Amino acid sequence: MTAIKRIVVFGASGSLGQAICKKAIGRNWDVIGINRKPPSSSLDSEIRDNVERRQGNALNPQMYRDILGSSDAVIHYIGGIMEKTNCKGWINTGARGMPANSGEQQQQQQQQQDTFEKVNRDTEEEARKQHRATLPPSV
Repeated sequence: MTAIKRIVVFGASGSLGQAICKKAIGRNWDVIGINRKPPSSSLDSEIRDNVERRQGNALNPQMYRDILGSSDAVIHYIGGIMEKTNCKGWINTGARGMPANSGEQQQQQQQQQDTFEKVNRDTEEEARKQHRATLPPSV
C-alpha cells in the first residue's frame, strides 16, 4: 500500500485551483490550499470539507514554509488570467472605455502587465524556490 500523497495548492479557491483540489481529493490525497484572501462562502462544499485551508501570500514564505517539507508536490495556480479583476474588461472594452490605441490606455495596460507578472511569475518563482529549499540535496 502506498502512502497518501500530500500536496499544496497555491490558488486553491480559484476555478482551476478548485478543480485540481477535487482531483486530488478523489485520489485520496491530503490537500492544503493556500490563498491570499479568506475563503468565500461560494467555495465548493467538497473543497470546504476536505481541503486544509490556509491564508497566505506566496511572496511571504514565512506564511507557508512550514508545510512544504512534508508535501509531495506543490502546485501553483495563482492569478491565471486574473479572472477576479477587471482584466477581462481591459481586453474586451479597453481601459475606462478609451479608444483602443490611446497613450493613456497603453500606460495603464503596462501597469496592469507589471501586476500580472508579479501575480503570476513572481509568486510561482518564490513558491518553487521555497519548495526546493525543503528537498534533500541531489546526489
